[in-house]
Amino acid sequence: MSDAPRSKPPLTRPPPATLPTAESYAPTTQLSGPAYAVQLHRAARAGDAYNLHTVMAMTANGTIAGPAQTTVERHDLRGRVDVVSVDAAGQQTAFFTHSAKLHRTGRELIPAGKTIDFQRAGKSLKFSLRGGGGIGGDAQDTLNGFFGRSDSTPDNEDDLFGSKPPRRAGESWPVDPAVMRRVSDQSGGKIQFADVSGHATLTDVEMVRDAAALRIAASVRAKIGVKDVPLGLHVDRADLRRNLTILAPVQRSLPVIEEENNMDMTVAMSGSVLFMP
Repeated sequence: MSDAPRSKPPLTRPPPATLPTAESYAPTTQLSGPAYAVQLHRAARAGDAYNLHTVMAMTANGTIAGPAQTTVERHDLRGRVDVVSVDAAGQQTAFFTHSAKLHRTGRELIPAGKTIDFQRAGKSLKFSLRGGGGIGGDAQDTLNGFFGRSDSTPDNEDDLFGSKPPRRAGESWPVDPAVMRRVSDQSGGKIQFADVSGHATLTDVEMVRDAAALRIAASVRAKIGVKDVPLGLHVDRADLRRNLTILAPVQRSLPVIEEENNMDMTVAMSGSVLFMP
């Protein structure tokens, strides 16, 4: 059997029904086939296009002066991103999502099939619907959460999930907890992480547009510190979990092809709050 990457039609592979978990990874040995350095981040170029599906979920469990309650907030965006312009660092300054679909906790914020235009200037990010029509406040908050500037740097993705030692298809490696501490420092201490664990796996090597591409699946989880808790409340537990699948060409001058990002934060609180009239 040949070790060459398998040829597949581009951009037709559906996203997995369930993303992998940190527990599903185990170090693999005695693998055959070529090995590749695994690097996720790519400097964007005008004309790049890739499929994107990103989800952010927040689950709050609370026992606050009454029976236990659970609140779930879920933000979901799916579409194709087309890059119009970039800055000197290769960050997107103008781009649009084609055939976008934006939901928030089961509520449609932007109907499927719309095109959302983005314009970035420094920390400012503006949105508009192509062809007219406004974008409501809830939709703007969600889009800012997905695309707003982060204190983290792009290199953190490679340092957390990538691998400088070459890896073969089917091989797994642990994430680096030190990267999460760096993210905390870059946030000015606003976010604190502890008990960081996770793995990344080179699940497959595929041929897309006549170029070898790496499909990487990764999962990381951590306990997080929560600041600015209201008086009378206590945070019993706060956990962050992130799952990522990405299809990126071996040649780093080529853009990412597909990206699916799933981030879930769960916070459990107890106590009571005194409301003043």
